Amino acid sequence: MPNIFNFILLICVFIEVSEQTIQLDKDQHTLCVDSRKNDEKCGAHCYKVVKPLLQYAVLVKSKEKQFDESLIKVHDLETTVKHLETTIKDKEIQLELQLELSNAYKKNNEIKDELLIEKNKQLLELQTQIERLKLNQISEAQAKILNQLKLEEQVEIFDRGNVLQNDKNQLQIDNLNSAFVNNDIRANLNAAKIDNLEENHDFIIDKYLGSNCLGKLSDVYLFKVPGIKHFAVPCDSSLAGSAGWTVIHRRQDGTENFNRNWADYRSGFGNLRGEFFIGLEKLHLLTKSQPHELYIYLNDFNNNTRYARYSNFLIGKETNSYELESLGEYSGTADDALLQHLNSKFSTPDRSVEKPLNCAEIYKSGWWFNSGCYLCNLNGLYNTRNVDNSNAIEWRTWHFKPLKFVQMMIRPKTN
Repeated sequence: MPNIFNFILLICVFIEVSEQTIQLDKDQHTLCVDSRKNDEKCGAHCYKVVKPLLQYAVLVKSKEKQFDESLIKVHDLETTVKHLETTIKDKEIQLELQLELSNAYKKNNEIKDELLIEKNKQLLELQTQIERLKLNQISEAQAKILNQLKLEEQVEIFDRGNVLQNDKNQLQIDNLNSAFVNNDIRANLNAAKIDNLEENHDFIIDKYLGSNCLGKLSDVYLFKVPGIKHFAVPCDSSLAGSAGWTVIHRRQDGTENFNRNWADYRSGFGNLRGEFFIGLEKLHLLTKSQPHELYIYLNDFNNNTRYARYSNFLIGKETNSYELESLGEYSGTADDALLQHLNSKFSTPDRSVEKPLNCAEIYKSGWWFNSGCYLCNLNGLYNTRNVDNSNAIEWRTWHFKPLKFVQMMIRPKTN
């Protein structure tokens, strides 16, 4: 800025000297007289010349100030941008670390789940091996005692049968046809006192009352098991492809109500030639008397069939709520839905053991419900609507649709 003012002063001086020289050349005398006038003229002329330059100088100074301020703002903005970039990089690093930790956590959970599944499998295998060892550790003396008891029982039954045959006053059987007792014949067995003989059931009376269906055709037979009175049971030799199966449960048309209390499920109910349940006490005594295998036949409303078979089926006693104590090894085509119910206690709407849910009341049936209710429930409501999640008779490892026909059967292990 001083250079500009010096330049302006030089111009003014130059103009003033030029005018004075010219004026001296013309008239040296008049120069002295008009010197003051010339000074005024010079001043006015210089102002006119310098004013725009001064205004320009002020404008330039203002622009320089604005420029400096802009540079400061740009610097501040650059500093802010650098700080934000650093913050973003830090956040990105933190996010990457969190993602790595999350992936590691997920992978750890997957490994835990796999280990838990493998542990459960090993535990089930160990339980199966323990059961087998227990069965193999029965001594010869125990076996002889059991055989002796069975022999004595057979002799007693045989003697009783002879007495019944010889005493026409105690036993009168009319219209006996090929060993079948017809529906309209009422048996009067006063000496044997068989309380569970029902007028609407027809069955075959063997010479020796047995405890299983081995060697029997498909029909209803009278059984005798230690610890309980005589009872009738259906035998089946068709569905499983081999003979000797004792039917313990059947669903086929919805004519029987399975939304029952504990007493009904304990003693059994239904029509032996239709829908029925054998009863938990009978089932416990049968599976306790000797090792049994279980066969479950399934048929849906599209007429597709599946089956599930278990090598060692055992039901506990009533004081332990008829717990599903053992299943053994699985084989079949329906996938294993019953394994999830292993070690579960039996529940009915009036006697629930799973907390806080009352699955039996929710699904209106008695079953070996677990903490999540069920993966299969063969005592559910009979539903003919072929829809998913019907909450009816289901085997969910096959599909979630209701089943049309179900039959559970047991048979003593032959190997």
